Amino acid sequence: MKKIRHSSYWVAIISFLFFYALLDYPTGSALGVAIFFYWLGQFIVSMNDSIPLKALFLMMYALQFLMGPALTYNSFGDFAGIYAMKIDEIEYFSVAISFFLFLQLGFGLFIKNNTLQIDRGKITQWLQQRKKSPYYFIVIGFMAPLLGSLFPSSLNFVFYLFNSFKYIGVFIIISSYDTPKPLTLIMVYGATIISSFFGGLMFHDLLTWLIILGIILAYRYKPRFEIKMIVIVVFAVFASFIQSLKGGLREAAWDNGQEVDLALISETNKSNVEAGGGFFSKVSLGPQIVRINQGWILASTINNVPLNEVHTNGALLSDYLWSAFVPRVFDKEKLNAGDKDIFNKYSGHAIAEGTSMALGLFTDAYVDFGSIGGLVYVFLFGLLYGFIMKQFLVNSKNYPILILFVFLAFIYPIRPDCETQTALGHLIKTCLLLIVVFNSNRKLFKLLPSPL
Repeated sequence: MKKIRHSSYWVAIISFLFFYALLDYPTGSALGVAIFFYWLGQFIVSMNDSIPLKALFLMMYALQFLMGPALTYNSFGDFAGIYAMKIDEIEYFSVAISFFLFLQLGFGLFIKNNTLQIDRGKITQWLQQRKKSPYYFIVIGFMAPLLGSLFPSSLNFVFYLFNSFKYIGVFIIISSYDTPKPLTLIMVYGATIISSFFGGLMFHDLLTWLIILGIILAYRYKPRFEIKMIVIVVFAVFASFIQSLKGGLREAAWDNGQEVDLALISETNKSNVEAGGGFFSKVSLGPQIVRINQGWILASTINNVPLNEVHTNGALLSDYLWSAFVPRVFDKEKLNAGDKDIFNKYSGHAIAEGTSMALGLFTDAYVDFGSIGGLVYVFLFGLLYGFIMKQFLVNSKNYPILILFVFLAFIYPIRPDCETQTALGHLIKTCLLLIVVFNSNRKLFKLLPSPL
């Protein structure tokens, strides 16, 4: 533990000095970069011994609210366009870093680093008692979209969760001491890649489930640091490649009605490279780096509230809680995902019809309670998220595979670009559904005593 903690501190200190002294970044930006590298270090080093979900969560927030803005302010501002930072650097980082540290503090009261552990022995024992169960999960995952089309749209969320069961099936096999079958892994993730590129051109789920797969594989095989770094670099290039393609593919498919195939993907990539002067040129990478910056929304909102719109003093949070807990069948007028009216009102921007953007947790905290009250807001969210993560660990003593469902519950909350009502609603509804599923099938999910 001390080795992990100290290595992350050194990574943070070196990155701070590099950006502050050599690249001449101001203190706030350099500190934001250092915080990101600290949690990146925690994520990389600790994944061999635990599920680094807390580190992943905070790393993602640091990337999009601290690292992204630092790069936008100091190196890639020319590419910002509508994503420009509307307040000065000192004002922005005084709010963003404070919010981040209070979120981290709330998390830490329940979840320390290396808290979440997979008991591979118990999962293996559970699997030996139910050898075909992982494949049932995979079949349910593939059947869910087909069955979902036969039911009312109000049940879409339930079938979305069942669709994700196919990943849980794969994770059970990998987490046990049994020998994994590569064909099963290729089938599940191959289907996800195909549906992402040739289906709806929605890549967030693909990238997130790839990260989670990497976590599970690292926990099982415990690769050396150098191997993990190579994989992370390859993943970063792949994610950048997807980000560079996404806009062109959507324009061709959605606006021009072209069919997405390998030829269109190749043509779009070729056009991007030629226009940018090479995949790794500043012209090519600049727009992508700017897009990881969620801080522009927080900065725009600080610029707009309370100058043009007053703080809501909890009214926005009340709407989010109502949307999270009340099924739409009881209130058809509750908030929708991607509600552009809220975004436009508080950010001061006017996004077009059909475009979906979210204020996000930090911006919602500021809108509701300002820069001081917002600290309590994000602290309580960190507390809530940490508490729920801890419950997955505690209850996995009797239900060993439950710990693997923590990824399903947090797949939206770990995304800083996700609306608070969507993240909270997904988390609450997932937990409630899992309570129903596990309690109604205790003989299936509970670890049976070993025969004498």
